[in-house]
This record gives sequence, C-alpha cells and structure tokens, in this order.
Amino acid sequence: MARHGTTPEQMAVVAVRNRANARANPLAHKPMRIAVADVLASPMVASPYRRLDCSFSLGELSPYFEGLIAGRAVASTCVACGRTWFPPRLGCCSRAGPARWKTLAGTGRIAAGTNGGGTLPFGGGSAGEGLALVALDGADNLALGWVDGLGDVPPVGARVRLVATESNPPHPAQATRYVPE
Repeated sequence: MARHGTTPEQMAVVAVRNRANARANPLAHKPMRIAVADVLASPMVASPYRRLDCSFSLGELSPYFEGLIAGRAVASTCVACGRTWFPPRLGCCSRAGPARWKTLAGTGRIAAGTNGGGTLPFGGGSAGEGLALVALDGADNLALGWVDGLGDVPPVGARVRLVATESNPPHPAQATRYVPE
C-alpha cells in the first residue's frame, strides 16, 4: 500500500465489487451486498486486511462454520454406521460411508475442563474463562470449546449449551462459547 499509495477505501472498493459480481454467479461462495463502509468497519484480520476484504472459502465445512456463526451445533452423521460427530467429519472414520449434515440441540455436559484464559489470534478478543471437552447431546465424540460463566476451571458434569458470541468474528471457529444451561 505504501509503495503505490493505495488507501483502505480503494481496497474496500475491490471487495465491494467482488461481492457484487458474486451475486450474479449461482456458484459463488459468498455473494453479499456490502458497502465500502461495511468493509472498513469489519474486524481486522491481519493489517491491512479486514474480514470483508478477504474472500476465503470455508469449503465443504461451510454448514458447520455457518452454524457456529449462528450459534448452532451442526454435526455430521455417517449414513452407514450412524455415528455423529461434532465437530463434523466429511466421511466416517471407519470408512463405512459418506456423512450427512445434522443439527444437534447444542446442549451437553463437560467431560473435562482446564484454565484456558488468554486471547484469541487475529484480534479475536478474550478466549473465555475456561477450556473444556464437551460431550454434546447426540454426538459420539467430544468437542473442545471455551466456557464462560463457570469459573477458571469448568466443573466436570456441568450442563452447558452452545451460544453465538459475536456477529462477525475474525474466523467462524471463534464464533461460539459454551455457557451454563
């Protein structure tokens, strides 16, 4: 930017144009109607790039990440063996068959907890009070996540639910926390 005198506003115009072009393409990953002001107000990912400057794709895991942003637990279930995974797997670990998307209730219990305070990368803010392995109702595995409202070390067996924390985090994996049910 310094070499060519490019301004943040000029970079934002490119993002706005790219998203407008995407609205005309039915195969585009992230078509959206945004303005230069939206881009400039989006969270910083890595200077000078803001979240809406980037058009990264979430690929085949889009349903999972979009669910996190909305505070939903979207898992995958193997059509052959019936195992359900959250976070999801794109195929069964036993190679029994393909997986289908399934939305879980988003509630569960803490299987193990530890102190996890700190900050998240990419300007994501506070990491939460504690870190826990959570056995979500309906899932056959454990999910790692931040827990708020249960102290520094979340107690084993405590009931929790998945909630969205902010509307536009730097990465969808930072969009949720577990809170007491």
